[in-house]
Amino acid sequence: MEERLEMKKWLIRKVTSTLPGAFVTERGVRFAVNAADVSECSLLLYHRGSTSVFMEIPLKQAGERTNICAVEICGLKAEAYEYNYRMDGEVVTDPYAASVSGRKIWGRDQKTVKAHGVRGRILVSDFEWEEDRPLMRPYSELLVYCLHVRGFTKDASSKVLHRGTFLGVTEKIPYLKETGINAVELLPCYDFYERNEKEERLNYWGYTPGFYFAPKSSFCATDDPVSEFKTMVKCLHKADIEVYLQFHFEDDTNPVVIQDALRYWTEEYHADGFHVSGNTVPLDILAQDPRLCNTKIMTEWFEKSWYQDRKIPRKHLAEYNDGFKNDMRKFLKGDEDQLKNFLYRFNRCPKDRGVINFAAGAQGFTLMDMVSYDRKHNEGNGEQNQDGTSYNYSWNCGEEGPSRKKNVRVLRAKMRRNAVLLTFLSQGTPLLLSGDEFGNTKYGNNNSYCQDSKVSWLDWNDLKKDRDFYDFVKEVIAFRRKHPVLRREEPFRMMDTMSCGYPDLSYHGREPWAADFENYERQAGILYCGAYAADDGKDDDFIYIGCNMHWISHELSLPDLPDGLSWQLQLCTDAEHKSAVLKESKNAKRICAEIPPRSIVVLCSTGKKRERVIK
Repeated sequence: MEERLEMKKWLIRKVTSTLPGAFVTERGVRFAVNAADVSECSLLLYHRGSTSVFMEIPLKQAGERTNICAVEICGLKAEAYEYNYRMDGEVVTDPYAASVSGRKIWGRDQKTVKAHGVRGRILVSDFEWEEDRPLMRPYSELLVYCLHVRGFTKDASSKVLHRGTFLGVTEKIPYLKETGINAVELLPCYDFYERNEKEERLNYWGYTPGFYFAPKSSFCATDDPVSEFKTMVKCLHKADIEVYLQFHFEDDTNPVVIQDALRYWTEEYHADGFHVSGNTVPLDILAQDPRLCNTKIMTEWFEKSWYQDRKIPRKHLAEYNDGFKNDMRKFLKGDEDQLKNFLYRFNRCPKDRGVINFAAGAQGFTLMDMVSYDRKHNEGNGEQNQDGTSYNYSWNCGEEGPSRKKNVRVLRAKMRRNAVLLTFLSQGTPLLLSGDEFGNTKYGNNNSYCQDSKVSWLDWNDLKKDRDFYDFVKEVIAFRRKHPVLRREEPFRMMDTMSCGYPDLSYHGREPWAADFENYERQAGILYCGAYAADDGKDDDFIYIGCNMHWISHELSLPDLPDGLSWQLQLCTDAEHKSAVLKESKNAKRICAEIPPRSIVVLCSTGKKRERVIK
């Protein structure tokens, strides 16, 4: 009876709309859909939770010219209904739906879902954001942590109440703060299809088609994905942590949909940035979009023909590819003729864009597997180990897979420390893959896209087992935060532009100021002059990074410091030789650093800093 009385108050009228979707208005609810290449289209209404059509409202008849069909139902209670569209006889869920019903069960086969099994929900914008604002950190200040929402807390060892959900991520915020990161990147968490009609295997990562405007309901602990996702973002922002979202768009995705989706998540969910991939992504348009000008856009590459146009603002753009990872790994394991390539990547700091540096990403070996396997082991994927790249640039340190040999385990730990130092002391934006800070392994699987299991879930028991390494990661992150010379926004010129007696960046070898770059060299000293980075009105320290990826020790001469300053050891990846690093050179009266095999040392100047004169 109440429903009939409500329906009598409804007023259904056609309206003009430019943005598809279903939204609450002052009068009721507005529905709009792109009906291009469709002769007939109608709106289907359902009672909430029902798969039976309650009402069908015609939107477009044959012969109409417009593609965007819109209708407003005045008096409709948004929370009581769900909707779909019927297009030329086929039931279609709105691709612009703000939330979807019928997708709560993770891994459900799309073939088993009936025509009305998935329905769109109407967005009711009543979330209280309080004083939430974009954090808008420059790329130079970021420390990014990449995670999969489900795998991050799905294992019971995570000790959270809401495992594998957005609330589970929220519960882990204190851990993220303790680690020292200030940004998280989430693998796809829009409502993607884990299974589709062509592929029988589950797609765990989410690089598949889906509903690009709806948070993933199976990543939700409650029945309200919209509010739960917003709560997670708000809590992360309160903890001073930015939120970036990965979006993969299929090749047939309309570029307009891509632009609308990024705008929507920026404005509706307060996302701080996006890591986008796909061949139809309109990067030139996104870069110039005034509604995304303060939103970070990260992707593998940018087209030079438009990127070099100085009229395009670019400080919110960042290059996100495997370049640093591949060159760093080859240098790390001691390959020949890699020193120059590594130093280029290590100190790369473009003036007009960011660069994301990582030792391990979601696709490929984890940091632990990088030092434990020479070959991929993807047999569990069911593709006869034919999937995944064969170029991992990894080294098993003497034994394939887990090892009980002490020398192998010690070497692997040192190699991981080397990788962390090289990543977090690089001039780009460092990114840490979740679990790499405590030895997470995928058992040699470098393409775990279909593994919703222990292979992909973090085992938080490893945090206790590998606590020393986790503490080292925190120490390195804190060291980077302390020294602005390690996170410059301007590229180095390798010149003494301030007439302070030292160039901003210089390379050193067996002799100071004379690095060796022969193809067989695997060691070098990197000197940063702190005068080129101010900290509270004072110059930063001089920082010397001595890298030796050779399997024998090497002596590197240290440049002289200004009067009143001396060198002090800060970090060393070889735990057994810390006290023997600094010594006097045999051939000259100067201080040198004895770098152990396959090790890195970091030295800082100590003493009274020169006051910066501000004119």
